[in-house]
Amino acid sequence: MIRRACIGRRFPSGRRYDWEFKNAETLFAIAVSGPLVIDDADSMIRAAILGVGCAYVYETLAQQDIEQKRLQPILQNWMPGAEPFCLYYPSRRQMPLPLRIFIDFLKGQREAVPFPV
Repeated sequence: MIRRACIGRRFPSGRRYDWEFKNAETLFAIAVSGPLVIDDADSMIRAAILGVGCAYVYETLAQQDIEQKRLQPILQNWMPGAEPFCLYYPSRRQMPLPLRIFIDFLKGQREAVPFPV
């Protein structure tokens, strides 16, 4: 078994992010440990380029470094799909009209464009 150091990610709340993996039948999360815990993706990417360990970031953020061969994607068969767009807003009896119009617009878009389930 090959072991690699993992670069952890910490949220502003102090909670550490568990790496999520998914294939056709299985979904699971792993609490990783490693030599470094960072709170932003850019720093994780820089640390991975410097050889500190593996970073779990959105592929689009690392795309340029992948294209320039500074980074190499791994475990691509286990990457979860993109989450659907979510909108969080305060629950109120009298919702402001612009917010109501925006929510109705988004609901209409959802029907027009299929989202992953």
